Amino acid sequence: MEKIFLKPFSKEISYQSAEPNTYADAFEYGPRDEKDKHLGHLYVIGQLKHGEENMAYVLNLVSSLAKREYYSENGDIEDDPKKAFDHTLKKLNNVLEDFFENKAFQLNLGLVAIAGENIHIAKLGKLKVLLARSGEIIDILNNVDLFQREATEEKKFSNVISGKVQEGDKLFALYPTRPLSTREKSIKLSLIEHDQEKFLAHLTSIQKTAKNFSCCGFHIEIKKVKETEIPIRSAYERNKIVPATQNLSAESVLASQNNQSDNLKRAKIVEDSAPAKLVSSADVSVTKRQNIFEKIKEKFVPRRTLRRINSGRSWKTAGLAMVVILVGFLGVRILLSKTGPENSVLNSAQDNIKLAEIKINQNEPDAARQLLGLSLTSLSGLKTTSKKVDEIKVKINNLLDRLDLVSARQPEIFSSFTDTSTAIKKILIAESGDLLAVSQNGKVFKIARDNQTETSPLPPLITSVSAKDAAIYGGNLYALDGHAIYKYSDALTSGATKQLWLGGLTDSDPQNIAVDGNVYILSSDGMMVKYFKGKEESKINLNTKVSYPSKLVIAKDAPYLYVADYSNKKIRVFDKTSGSLVMTYKTTALDKFTDFALGDKVLYLSSGDNKIWKIDLN
Repeated sequence: MEKIFLKPFSKEISYQSAEPNTYADAFEYGPRDEKDKHLGHLYVIGQLKHGEENMAYVLNLVSSLAKREYYSENGDIEDDPKKAFDHTLKKLNNVLEDFFENKAFQLNLGLVAIAGENIHIAKLGKLKVLLARSGEIIDILNNVDLFQREATEEKKFSNVISGKVQEGDKLFALYPTRPLSTREKSIKLSLIEHDQEKFLAHLTSIQKTAKNFSCCGFHIEIKKVKETEIPIRSAYERNKIVPATQNLSAESVLASQNNQSDNLKRAKIVEDSAPAKLVSSADVSVTKRQNIFEKIKEKFVPRRTLRRINSGRSWKTAGLAMVVILVGFLGVRILLSKTGPENSVLNSAQDNIKLAEIKINQNEPDAARQLLGLSLTSLSGLKTTSKKVDEIKVKINNLLDRLDLVSARQPEIFSSFTDTSTAIKKILIAESGDLLAVSQNGKVFKIARDNQTETSPLPPLITSVSAKDAAIYGGNLYALDGHAIYKYSDALTSGATKQLWLGGLTDSDPQNIAVDGNVYILSSDGMMVKYFKGKEESKINLNTKVSYPSKLVIAKDAPYLYVADYSNKKIRVFDKTSGSLVMTYKTTALDKFTDFALGDKVLYLSSGDNKIWKIDLN
């Protein structure tokens, strides 16, 4: 038998804009197998404009997520493309909400799903969908007569537009640009008159002559296709409904068979002009069908007389049948668990790993790091763990190590107080070059390996200044508080006069301060500004997000700067001039990472207990 259905045939159109920091792309996805066939095809069209940080990866991330969610194996969604489309919008909004809160970019996004004769469209920002039908052009998003507009509860996407497509329809779905708008009349005429190849050739001719021409989208033709289908022999096949059992008389059975014969004759007459209707064995059945439990019962529990019903063998057989049913039930539970939240998180993490590898190859480390960090957070949020989860975590951490140029050198214990109750609160390098450690009770010790000599206490201001971050240089204390820098002159000799050194910092989120004669301010977005005598002198981007709490350390004559990420137990080393990452030291050997200081070719680390660690920089 042949089944006739509508199928879209598409061609991607991509002419990139010459405008800086602007990127557009289009993605097409089709059913993975027979199970997804009813969901049809999904098209994603996106245009993005970003700032200094390259955000082009967002389109790849969004399209990959849309594909996974639309062709989800969720049981309810599987039966209805519209439900799958709504489910996809909800998932996309969850992701995009975080991006819009933390990123500076403009996104235009369009989703088009075509499943059989049904079409569903949603857009975020700008999208245009032109339909050529019967010699006319229909603007789908603005035609309320042929296409139904349904309000969606989602925050980002517009209303969902739904309608029907027909054989011979030609669609042009695109992100609208000014060069296209000025040539809209000729494009509409070409869409009506030309087939797919000629239409694409027409756009190419425009691109060659027009200045700053850009276009991103799809040309889609709707055609009827025939497919040979094997007749279904079982009433338990997917989407085949078994009629309810009825008590039929002989006359009704005979009438039913005569009607079926007439139907088959009529089907032969119209065979060439209409799709053949598949008739399964379930459609013509007039006898009672057994369910799966009745079949198991017959297999294991033969018919018995009342006199034999109490035999031991009967109970054993019934018990075996119950075991089989229980095993089957557990099997269904296990099968359903594969489509649970853990599986969704794993799929998302695997997609992000692939995208991160692409970003690494494209020399976009910050984008890759963000994708991997997002996946690691999602995996850590799972209530249960498994071997698969652990394997993906290891792979993510390996990629992060590759991105961070992790050194094999590990911290080693430099000094340990014999009194285990001693807890180190702060460590710093004195002007003499000595390493000083301040305990929780305010005592100050000069550290020389296993010799800890108590010395004069520091002024209270050094350890208790009210500021987001502070640094000591030349006996003075520099404090970062909000968007201002304050200076306490002679703080090491009990000076406590607070003076404004520089106010009105333009940094987005100032987080750390360091001084080497110049004053450096590091923001949470990785941007570092150098000031000299109260004026901005230079600015470099470290291309990394700085997690709080953190610390920035710079030495006057050293070529590098050091950024401690206490939460993730890392110290990243950057070139002082270019801002490029040189290497990363992992401090996972420490139970906690609470403070660090830069000595002569050595880093000293505190773990908040009675131990001080070191990393040799030779």
